[in-house]
Amino acid sequence: MTLITGAAAARVFLVFAFAYFLSALLRAVTATLAPVFSRELALGAGDLGLLAGAYFLGFALMQLPLGQALDRFGPRRVQTALMTLAVAGCDRYIYVLRPAGVLHRFLLAPPKPPADARDEPEAE
Repeated sequence: MTLITGAAAARVFLVFAFAYFLSALLRAVTATLAPVFSRELALGAGDLGLLAGAYFLGFALMQLPLGQALDRFGPRRVQTALMTLAVAGCDRYIYVLRPAGVLHRFLLAPPKPPADARDEPEAE
């Protein structure tokens, strides 16, 4: 078994810490900014629910394909691709007034380390 050096371990930790932070941020942003979205974007409760639900639907639907991709291509390639997709998709999140905004929220769900699936839902 090959052990990684301290610098490499720190880089791996920082990448996955960033992934976890991004995951928590994307999961909580709708609830946190609900008053702002309601006031400035004229979104009702149903619109906010659809926006929040699209994230969790995307998360749920990606579990099996994500597992297959991890087995087939390995965690390094899959995590790199999905984190790139998540970071690139965050700038599209501002278009929540359009129907495509829900699609962007849906597409932001997959890029998380698999351990994140064990997290308990946060109370709102």
